[in-house]
Amino acid sequence: MKMIKNFKLATAGILMISAAGLLTPSTASAAIATANGTMTMNLDSATMLTTFGFIPTTYFDQAQNDYYINKLTPGYATNGLGMQFQVNGNPAPTSAGIMYGTSDTRTRPIQATTFTYDTAGPVEATATGQIGFDGSIRITKPDTINWLKFDNLSMKYTGGKWVVYTNENRLATGDPDGFGTQSLFELSNVVSTTENGALKFSADLSLGNSNWANGFGLDGTLKLGTMSITPSAVPVPAAVWLFGSALLGLTGYKRRKLNTIAA
Repeated sequence: MKMIKNFKLATAGILMISAAGLLTPSTASAAIATANGTMTMNLDSATMLTTFGFIPTTYFDQAQNDYYINKLTPGYATNGLGMQFQVNGNPAPTSAGIMYGTSDTRTRPIQATTFTYDTAGPVEATATGQIGFDGSIRITKPDTINWLKFDNLSMKYTGGKWVVYTNENRLATGDPDGFGTQSLFELSNVVSTTENGALKFSADLSLGNSNWANGFGLDGTLKLGTMSITPSAVPVPAAVWLFGSALLGLTGYKRRKLNTIAA
């Protein structure tokens, strides 16, 4: 009878390990992509006014994807704080690029996420590709009709630093406002970790030595704001939960049977 008892205990132990393995996320040292998270950007309007002469007034997320961003395109009013943008997948969302209030169309180069890194070491050691954000920001010069846009944002690690880019079509593609792809912010005080199998990130924003700073002759040393990336929670698939529950139920049955035999 003791032999039967020991066999039942061993079996129960195997079942418990199997169930725990199914229900607990694993951390693999493999290259992974960042997608389906949220980027939050905060821009200091007072410092933006000092540096640019412009302040953030409107931002656009995936709900406005089908609109080409101009001075009339409706979006979310903002003072620069708490602007949220989805992290794109690959391929990126498509856009009809409809000019607000007209039938004119201009393609918007919404950026895909192709970013990967190895979780076995520091993010920056193996970072490749870019992170695309589903959004744009419009800035305006107070008391004037002048405006600019930070369009179709993206970010990557290059030249030993993190850089945020704006992405617009150039004149050759039918966009009279387009500057192409230009570096906008250089990031400092970066904290990069892995959460839910994707990049969790925070940093300070300044113009640094970016194309925007050099092109407009702006002070690149001032901190203009912050940004962060928060990955989406990864739900356990229903099939895994059901299988795990079945194994746990079987474990309970084995224990009851063990108690009966032992008695």
